[in-house]
Amino acid sequence: MFSGWGSPAFTWLRDGKAIKGAVANCYWLTAKDLGHKVAVRVTVSAHGEKPKAKTSKSVTVKTSNTGAKLTEPFIVKGIWVVSKQHRVKASYIKMGKGLTGSDKEASDAFKKMQKAAKKAGHSIYISQGYRSFATQKAIYKRNVRILGKNQGMAAPPGGSEHNLGLAFDLRSGSARSYAFGRSAAGKWVARNAWKYGFIMRYPKGKTKITGFNYEPWHFRYIGTAHSKAFKGSKLTLEEYLGLV
Repeated sequence: MFSGWGSPAFTWLRDGKAIKGAVANCYWLTAKDLGHKVAVRVTVSAHGEKPKAKTSKSVTVKTSNTGAKLTEPFIVKGIWVVSKQHRVKASYIKMGKGLTGSDKEASDAFKKMQKAAKKAGHSIYISQGYRSFATQKAIYKRNVRILGKNQGMAAPPGGSEHNLGLAFDLRSGSARSYAFGRSAAGKWVARNAWKYGFIMRYPKGKTKITGFNYEPWHFRYIGTAHSKAFKGSKLTLEEYLGLV
């Protein structure tokens, strides 16, 4: 790169920021790089001269492994994507420390939403949060046995957002499932979830995109920086992340 200078130093970049510990002349991509731009900066020095650096053209990391079981979630725009197409291995799935074993940040956000709902005259609760790989496997097998292989209600083990601890099935009193969606509480959540970082993960009429039937009770935490884009829309996570 610079004739007559010393040995080069390498710094690998993800979205323009240095990847911790990635300083060798080669770098093995991980699931954390999927959906992000990766490049390398090469710096050379010579005695008495100011170091010179050159950064390569960045490349967006993509996967062609449909249905691959990853050791870590498929990540796009900093959002973990776990679905029928992007599954995680049983070894990755771990219980969190929040409500019903779910992710603490998501649990804390739910508490804020629950408090706001109560102030508005509605009571909302979590009927299901985190699920282990074994629990998801049992639910999936039961659904396939009853509804058939193409059922759109339960994901295979490792392919459910419940495995991340970032998805909540909600209820209001005895109103569960579709009854929750029809209830005043369910309608309030559908309108206001984005304020607390949640989205209705499987909107009506989007089965061909999400692979799941309409689920007005299933809400996914993605953080307010992203959820604001879903305000007043039937946008799916796949559409938002450019995965369709």
